[in-house]
Amino acid sequence: MPFPVTTSYDDKPYINRKAKSNSTASYFGYNGADVRGWSFASSKSVWLKDCVIKGVKAEWGACYGVDCHWSTTNIYLEGLTVDGIDAASSKDLDKWNSNPTTDPNSIGIRVASSASKVDIEGDMIDTGKAAKDAMKVSLMSDTVHVI
Repeated sequence: MPFPVTTSYDDKPYINRKAKSNSTASYFGYNGADVRGWSFASSKSVWLKDCVIKGVKAEWGACYGVDCHWSTTNIYLEGLTVDGIDAASSKDLDKWNSNPTTDPNSIGIRVASSASKVDIEGDMIDTGKAAKDAMKVSLMSDTVHVI
């Protein structure tokens, strides 16, 4: 197998988010508690215009207003309003120690390193609330153009 897969929930690599929960899982660790307003996973040629993404809340995982991930390409985000993205802001961050759940980060727009050719124009993004980190935008791809 090209990546580790957990065999029990006491498995250290899984708990430390270095193994997948099963052989068909997309991400390492446990991501079932993550919440996305819009998710573009392996999407091509998408234009999202004048949308409001508001009041998206994850009780335990990460929270994204817009998430461009996997092999997503040619995405145009224009005139979005992203407000009230909340990643477990009322929870105790110590609950994530020795826990495979994604860190409770609040991200208005995330562009993963696997995504390409993403344009972001004229968006209004609130910082949001989170138990860990709150970011307006997380750009991990080198082919993002912010206009």
